[in-house]
Amino acid sequence: MRRVTMLAVLGATMLMALGCSGGTGQGEVATLATPSGAVPNTEQGLGAAAMVDCLRRSDVPAVLEQWDDGQAAVVFDSPNALWEMCRRDDGMCSGGGGENLSDPSTVKSQETLDLVARPYMAEWAALPPERVGVDILIIGDADYTPVYEVCLAESDYQVPIVPINPAEEIAQEQAVATRSNEWAACARENGLADLNDADPPKADDWRTTPTIALPVDISDTLLRAVIEACPPFDLGARERKEPAVDPNLGFDVPGWDGRGKLLSGAVDRETSVRISELVDIIYEPLERFFEESAPSE
Repeated sequence: MRRVTMLAVLGATMLMALGCSGGTGQGEVATLATPSGAVPNTEQGLGAAAMVDCLRRSDVPAVLEQWDDGQAAVVFDSPNALWEMCRRDDGMCSGGGGENLSDPSTVKSQETLDLVARPYMAEWAALPPERVGVDILIIGDADYTPVYEVCLAESDYQVPIVPINPAEEIAQEQAVATRSNEWAACARENGLADLNDADPPKADDWRTTPTIALPVDISDTLLRAVIEACPPFDLGARERKEPAVDPNLGFDVPGWDGRGKLLSGAVDRETSVRISELVDIIYEPLERFFEESAPSE
């Protein structure tokens, strides 16, 4: 069963080094698709089984995909149409299906799905800043979102976390932590004397990420001065078309400090709005770089 996973991007999420912060279906993990009724041996897997049972009671073609480590994923028996499932709590989406479709039919199925999803996408675009996602379950041209929301609440289904090689995770996080701490040292010399270094890397399947937590109450003027003195993006590497390691910058509030994922409602609206404004300031140098690098017509 084809399966892809994506993070729905709604303005500002964790700022830098997001390429390593996944963990919901990506990676090469041996799986065994099993019918509803198979009982995994973890709390997460039991929640997935309960989710599948709930959905199937409402004639949703849900399938329990059991993993070797006792976890399980909720997927759908949909060989002739694409499906997509998103969550309002963390903005994560997964999709798949369409194994029997030709390339032209796959394009048509995606267009059909997108048409059904259009009202949810409009809702998503209009979300207040303290919310990060909307619930969506669409299979082909069928909208199962109402029953999906009921089953989410009933089962408390959490997506499985892909096991990651601990040594690889530590190595990747250490590179980010080193660059982040270099940036923090510069920032301390340029107006943010109390700024802490990032937490040390931990091999925890990317549940945490070394992050420099900026104060939310920082002024625009001070942040711009720090950004000018301590560039948060390696523009030279980008200009040379080389891989860039940027500091991982966040804020000193839950979901933004690298110690857990961002969830809807974790931060109040006023703070969320302020974070969005600060993120825009941090990204100003990168935006100017892209504007100046754009080929002239």
